[in-house]
Amino acid sequence: MRHILFAILLISGSVWAQVPPKTTVGLLIGNESNKPDGIAGPVTWGAEASQDFKNRMSIEATYVRLHEPKTPLNNSVLDEAQLTLLLKNGKLFSQPIRVGVTAWKNRMMDMYINVGGMEVTRDGKVTLKVGLYAGTATREEAHGRFFGAQGDATLPIGRFKLALSHVTGVIKTPGDVSLFGFGRYNKSSLSVETDINIARRLPITLSLATERRTFNFGNAGPVSDPIDTYITVTEVKIPVKELVNIFKKKTKKP
Repeated sequence: MRHILFAILLISGSVWAQVPPKTTVGLLIGNESNKPDGIAGPVTWGAEASQDFKNRMSIEATYVRLHEPKTPLNNSVLDEAQLTLLLKNGKLFSQPIRVGVTAWKNRMMDMYINVGGMEVTRDGKVTLKVGLYAGTATREEAHGRFFGAQGDATLPIGRFKLALSHVTGVIKTPGDVSLFGFGRYNKSSLSVETDINIARRLPITLSLATERRTFNFGNAGPVSDPIDTYITVTEVKIPVKELVNIFKKKTKKP
């Protein structure tokens, strides 16, 4: 994963020399409701950013941390970090597509996948995305090789966006004699999001999702607890530019 991340940074650095026509940054605040913790479950916070360039390439980055209930306020863990280089728009079988190269670290329950991969997105009335990934899966002392795939579909319905996503993978730990591994990783998500303009000054994006998550490292390794299988995720995205403009207007008042 480090080599892929370095390659992305190297390519993006050469692109960055051009004058960037568009930059967007958003703050992310969320809550994960689950059966053990109730409605007020783990809290997440972080940021996402995207940079479009004149040559029609783009960079997207996400960084999110998670705070568990009943732990010190300054105690948090990495929930997700992703850096993606998006290439120019192209066509495949006359369909408009965009290819991205990504480095991704994602937490599910108390385990991580640390992967690099390729994602292909097709925009249209229904936006489709497929991804292939390779790297490692870790949980405390347990670790193994990870190979996975992702499929996403997003459908706009009026002022709402409905999205369905599924990530699946295999895990091969040391001593596992199978070809790809007996371990399994699955994460399914159904979400809806909408834009809300607060006082006609601050447009935020509100999303609500339900997720089903399971993992099994195989070979007598760790297995997910059934009580943690389902969670509900609420998240708010706040655009930094509009937020800064509000404070600027307040400071200009006599």
